[in-house]
Order: sequence, then C-alpha cells, then structure tokens
Amino acid sequence: MYISSSVSLKNCQICSKPSHGNHFGAISCRACAIFFRRAVLKNYSHLKCSGKCKKGDICKKCRLEKCLKAGMSEKQFQYDRDLISSTCKNIPPSMEYFLGRPVFIIFCNTEFPKSERSYVDFTKLIEKATDLFKNRETKLYVGMNTLNQLTYALTQNVKTVKPRLRQKFGKDEMLAFWETSFLKVADWLSYCDKFQELPMQMRIQILKSIWIPWTKLKKHSMTAKRRKQSQTQDRIRYWSDDCLIDPVKVEFDNSWITTCNPEQLKFFTDPLGHFPKSPLIELLANFQPTNQEVTYMLTVFSFRHSARSFNGEFEKLYEKMIEVLANDLHSYYSNEMKLINYAGRMAQMSQIVNYLERDVPISCRACSAFFRRAVLKNYLILRCRNGSGRCESDICKKCRLEKCLRAGMTDKNFQHDRDLVSSTCKNIPPSIEYFLRKPVFISFCETETSTSERNFIDFTELIENATNLFKNQENKLYVGMNTLNQLTYALTQNAEKNEPIMCQKIRKNDVLKFWETSFLRVANWLTYCDKLQELPMQMRIQFLKTIWVPWMRLNKNSLTANRKRQSKDGNRILYFSDSCLIDLENVDFDISWITTCKPEQLKFFINPLGSFNINSFIDPLVEFQPSKQELTYMLAILSFRYAARTLGEEFKNLNDKMVEVLADDLHSYYMNERKMKNYAGRIAKMIQIINHLEQDVLHKIEKIHLARIFNLFLVDFSHPEMVFDLK
Repeated sequence: MYISSSVSLKNCQICSKPSHGNHFGAISCRACAIFFRRAVLKNYSHLKCSGKCKKGDICKKCRLEKCLKAGMSEKQFQYDRDLISSTCKNIPPSMEYFLGRPVFIIFCNTEFPKSERSYVDFTKLIEKATDLFKNRETKLYVGMNTLNQLTYALTQNVKTVKPRLRQKFGKDEMLAFWETSFLKVADWLSYCDKFQELPMQMRIQILKSIWIPWTKLKKHSMTAKRRKQSQTQDRIRYWSDDCLIDPVKVEFDNSWITTCNPEQLKFFTDPLGHFPKSPLIELLANFQPTNQEVTYMLTVFSFRHSARSFNGEFEKLYEKMIEVLANDLHSYYSNEMKLINYAGRMAQMSQIVNYLERDVPISCRACSAFFRRAVLKNYLILRCRNGSGRCESDICKKCRLEKCLRAGMTDKNFQHDRDLVSSTCKNIPPSIEYFLRKPVFISFCETETSTSERNFIDFTELIENATNLFKNQENKLYVGMNTLNQLTYALTQNAEKNEPIMCQKIRKNDVLKFWETSFLRVANWLTYCDKLQELPMQMRIQFLKTIWVPWMRLNKNSLTANRKRQSKDGNRILYFSDSCLIDLENVDFDISWITTCKPEQLKFFINPLGSFNINSFIDPLVEFQPSKQELTYMLAILSFRYAARTLGEEFKNLNDKMVEVLADDLHSYYMNERKMKNYAGRIAKMIQIINHLEQDVLHKIEKIHLARIFNLFLVDFSHPEMVFDLK
C-alpha cells in the first residue's frame, strides 16, 4: 500500500497553508481556528453545499466538515476568560500568585521550591531511531508472515541475562531505561513491512506516541509470566528486561523532576502505577499469552492508537493490518497450536487491549471546533453527499463527523460554561441556582428543594411477573440445542411480529409501557439460559434488574442498523421499542413527569434520544451485519460482563463460565453452519462493539446519579436500582 509522503505536519490540515500550531486539537492556521470557533457559536447547521467546492476554495459547510475530520473538538474551547483588553489589569494578589504554587502544595511543604530546572534532550535518541529505520528498510524476511516477523523481533530483543533486583532508581537509571525502551520499540516496528512504507516523519511520530504504552504492556506481560511461576514473590515486578523491583522496598529519586514530596505528586504521576492491585497484571496472569499472542496485542494496540492519533493518513493502514494479523493469528492457532476453537482467547486479548487503551484523539482545532458544533447543532440528521459513507474531509460533513467519532472524540469531554465575560450576559449559565430558582445557601439548607408534586413508579408487580416467568420455565428442556442456540431461539421467538409504527409523541404512559415490555422480554430471554436458571431466584432477579437497560440498548441499536441498511432515511429514524419508531426531527418527548427543568437544562444529565453520536453505535452494526447468533453472543457477553462488573464476585464466576460456554458454541456455529474457519476478525469486531456500548451505559448512569444528588428528578421508584443502579 502506498501512502503519500507529501503530507506535512507543518501545514494546516484544513487549508494546507502554513500552520500556527495546535488549535482545538489539530494542526491548523489561525484563520481556520477562528472560523471553527465562530462556526460553533453560530448556527451553521442549516447551510448547504452547492457541490462545486474545489481544493483551496470550499464553502463554509465543507470547511467545517474538514475541521471535524482533522480532529477539532469543542471540548478544547476555553470559556469565561477575560477579554484581551483586560489582560493588562493586575492579577489578584493571592497566596498562590505570590509563591507561584497551588494552595494544596503550599501548606504541605515548608521549604520554598528551587528554581533550577532539568533539561532532557531526546534529539540524539530520535536520530538513532531514524538510522535504525533506514538500515532496516531493505531487509527481507523469507517465508515469514507479518505476525511471525514481529514475534521474531520481540524475542530477539529480549536480554538473556538473569534480571537483578534493583533497590534505587535515580535520574541516570530512568534515562537509561527510556533510551533502551524507545530504541527497542523502534527496532520492533522496523520488522513491520507496512510500517516501513510510511514516510520517515510519520514513522517517528508514531514511535513517539506508542512507545510508553507499548513498554507498559510488555513489562506487565513479563511480570504476569513471572508471577505465575513464583507464587511466593508476586510483589516483584519487571521494570525492564534485566531489572526487577519490589514496589514496597524500591526507592525512587524524583528530586530531578520536582520539588514536591512523593505523596504530593502521587495524584499526578506514580512510577509504580499502583502495581500491586493492577487488574491488567491479573488478566495477563490468568490468560498466560504465548509470544505470538503478546505480539498480536502489542501490534493491534499500536496501530489502533496510531490510527486515532493520525486519523486520515493511517486509518487504511490500520484496517489492512487488522485483516493481515487476523489471518496470521488464525494460521498460528490452526497450524502451530492445533487449536480450532480460539474464540475465547480472542475475547480475552481484546479485553486486555481495551483495558490498556486510552481514548485520547489527536486533532487540529478546526476539526475540534467542527466536532463541538456538530454536537450542539444536531448533525445526526445529515446525509452522506456521495452516498458511499467514505467521503474525503473536504466534501461531506456527515463523513467527517463519523471520522471524528471513530477517532475517539466524545461529547463526554466537553467543557461548558467557559464563555468570555462579554458573552455571559446573553445566556445565564445552567447552574443549580438557575435550575431551582434559589441561591446556593438556601438550596443546600432546605430539606424541600421543590414544591412540585412527585411521581411514584411501583415496579413490585412487574418484578412479581418476572419471578413467575422464571419459575414457569425452570423445568423446560431444550433437546439438542446448545446455550447459544437456545438464546438465539428465544431472541427470535420474542421479536415483534407486527410492523412498527411511527410515534410522534412519547408520553409517560408510553415510557412505562416500554419499560414493562422490555423488562419482561429480557426476563423471558434469560429463562432460556441454563446457567442462570441454576442460580437462586433472588440472584436471578438481581441480575435481571441490572442488565435489562444495556441489553435493550444493544437490541434497539441492532434493529435500527437493520433498518438503516434498507432505508435511505436511516440516519433520522430510530427504534424506540420493537413496535415504535421515532423521527429525530419530529418526535416530541414529554418529560414534565420526570422533572421541572427544561429539556435544554436537563440535556447534560439525561437525553431521551440518547447520545448525539448515536451513529457511532449504529454504523459499526451496519458495517458488521451480525447474524442472529452473533447478535445473541453480543447480548449475552454484554449482560454477563456488565453484571460481573457491578454485582460482585459470584457473578464474576458466572461470567467466566458463560464466556467459556459461549466461545465453544460460537466456534461450533462458525465451523458447522457458516463453514468459516477464520473468524478472528469477526470476534474482534464484536468485542469492540460491546466495549463501546458498555462504557457509554456506565457514563450515562454516572450522570443520572449526579442529577439525583442535586434532586433534579420528580419521580421516585420502588426499586431505584432498576433505573439508577450505580454499584
């Protein structure tokens, strides 16, 4: 694959003119940065493109889309800042201003900090990495696929000397560790043919972005292997290939980094990374990956992280690498390990990679500003200009927004209420005082913050119906059907047979009816699971109350995805329930029975339509096109994993058993029904969809919990854990 070497990180990613730095998350010129900020504050969503835009001469709509694709985000905006004309005024003479230190550090340390600063020059280190890439460009690896090449590089770089336990770490030891780690990752990357095809500047940028998390995963895998072999010294960890440390006894000298005490700095940086309680170590220790599997995880993480950091130039390479690695991994399992059923190991590797990964997209400010405006102006209803869904950034706004979402941008990271002083008089900030129409000192002193009548929703009868349903199904037999087929049969049997109707208004009764039918449908689906039916009734009901909301989210998304593949208005029409469709442009939600706040005020805490970026959940399902068995697998994995996360140890054991059973059943489905031996890529895609939805559900529950703290809701529930569960 050829990637143009003409891309320059010194030019604006929107207009290709000389840039002036990173604006709103992307490399851009000041003109594009100003345009993006203005476009967010103004309503540009109504603009249309004539279709005659050319490179260097584009309309506002296309320019805005190009800003978003470059990665600009409104979360980078800074509000409530003084006007430029007021910057000459005196800074308030505070204690922090006098001493140049925050209050929480001033009163913890009696010594005044030294002004001398350390300087670390990485120039020669980068030159060494550049020479390493150049010297390896013509090397051939005859008879080795990509996975084996990288595995060979990984094992070749491991030092054979016995590691020794080190008691102290200072500046020299840290710099030596950085140098060896950086060059080791560079040498490892040089064994990848696809990586070597990139321009040198891009290769160095990628190396600089991934070497720290790459080293972290590698060290943790070595530590997990050692822990498995030595149960008595599970405190010892690898710091590098030839160095071990004891987190309890090791001494880190950070005097060359900061004048603060280690306790003061622990919140910001911890050299040990909370090692003794690291879940990543436990995952690796239980999984016991081979060298090829460690290589696969390192490669997937590296290229995925790079694709998000350099979206636009690296996405195609990432997709190509995932396809190549999936085929190589299938060949490894089939030929070397003689393992036909590897679905379970794929799921575990995906879990480890997703745990390590952090969603920190890199973009220019123009794309950041476009993304922020797209959220505020509801760009969800836009259609792709070419109809292909893969337009360039300077053509289609819809494709640009979706590219921002794929890069990891999210409205969760927006910072609001930071407008300029001159603009604060236009809109009153949506504060608690504004919501309750009372000052803070009264709101938090009164026991009654609202005189509005409260609603009470009683779920007792609904839970009794679910209990009876569980009891009636206890003795039911499913002859000749494994667990996956049983749950698939239940999913198809419970599906709505009638054509869904378009709902213009959603009222209280509609929501309560949806809750009732959804809750009982999930209960009926769970009765087809033998492992769950073996649990005590109280645990079954607890499990049902916990997972029915994320279960319905995924099911509704799959229904919407099926409709989107068949209909041109798929971006606008969503499933509210199995029997009800809603049009995002015309639907009217009545929330007066929930709160006295206006929808705009409550939007941060709860949004009936879901997240603005619902296409980020729908489009992967549209592209993946899951079968009934694959959808059932995702629903089951999501349910049991979510319960294990929130309900404790007993459900963790159940989750482990179900993952193993479902992996075997899924393997049988692929081999016998689909006649598909290489299914590694499909499993990786399913795990990615599950992780994305699970994180969104957890984030929304946190927001609802925050709204309850401020007493913004007028509704009480007999079983609040069904709606507000935040264990």
